[in-house]
Amino acid sequence: MQYYVDLFRNALSRMFSKIPIYGPLAASSGASIREGMAELATTTIFSIFPLWFYPIAAKVIYDDPLLSNMLSFVSSGELFLYSAAIVGPLIFLITKKYGEFEGPEGNNDGFPRRLTIQFPSGYSFLVSSILICIFSAFLYGTIRTDADVSGTSLDDPSTKNLFWTSAIIYIFSLSCLFCATVYRINLENTPNRFGKDTRRLIEDWENRDD
Repeated sequence: MQYYVDLFRNALSRMFSKIPIYGPLAASSGASIREGMAELATTTIFSIFPLWFYPIAAKVIYDDPLLSNMLSFVSSGELFLYSAAIVGPLIFLITKKYGEFEGPEGNNDGFPRRLTIQFPSGYSFLVSSILICIFSAFLYGTIRTDADVSGTSLDDPSTKNLFWTSAIIYIFSLSCLFCATVYRINLENTPNRFGKDTRRLIEDWENRDD
């Protein structure tokens, strides 16, 4: 029975590993995932500090409704701005630190030059980040234009749809940041793991019984 359970688990793991952006999580270490979650929590808390601090303070001091205040702070598409701000640095990180332009047959001086990314799901991150920035800019412009004409209210169906769209894009941006952070930590820790294995091998060799 255990054999079939392990077989099914391995099949699911292989299927999950093929999913763009999220697949490499299956091969990530628990320590990297925990550290990535800590960085994500810190980034989330402080990146939206202006959105939650005043509503909580107003609730404590003036007993204002918490949820309605928080929703009013994001009803004008602010989450679109935060989404672009979150994934924007990923474009630089992936292309500058883990990307390299190569010419034909590895000749870096030749043309046409092709971008090679040595990062898990690097091209998926790059394309997703660019699309998030483009859609966020366009939709934020749309919601701000509507606000200038008729004001913003979550009771308006179009505004409500754009609000939920901004929330979905923001959550997706956070998931991209989390995955990219985990993979970066994995890459940074790889030399350390190799170094520990090498040192352990040397110690075993020195302590061997001749």
